Amino acid sequence: MKARHAQWWDPRTWLAFMFWELRTIARALSDDGLSDWKATGTIAIFEFLAIFGLTNATAVYLGRRLVDKGSPFVFLVAFAVAVINIPAALGKHRRWNRLGTEFESYSKHTRIAGGIVVILLFIGAIVCAGYFGEAQRTLPP
Repeated sequence: MKARHAQWWDPRTWLAFMFWELRTIARALSDDGLSDWKATGTIAIFEFLAIFGLTNATAVYLGRRLVDKGSPFVFLVAFAVAVINIPAALGKHRRWNRLGTEFESYSKHTRIAGGIVVILLFIGAIVCAGYFGEAQRTLPP
């Protein structure tokens, strides 16, 4: 069977590239054999922060809280993120590894730019969740 190439319009390719970049960064920092776990955990944290950042931004835009303080929303989001990422955490990221050989064939400048974009996305999710989370607290219920 012929291996398919990465398609830039496919969000799964973006996630695979993010995983590959984070795994590469984790291996560069400390090659302790846990780079796949570190990359998967970082992606789960990114997804969690992005969901809350977008939810809080929507609440600020609409001018009212979308989630009450006693709501199980946090637990539902955490559960959904965990369920989505369990196959990757258990080592079933064959697509990510298959596309990794293609990502390694990219030029050095493309890989560096991709790493910078991945890091900026993660920082952006942290800033967005923090900023809009603080702004959402001042909204009426």
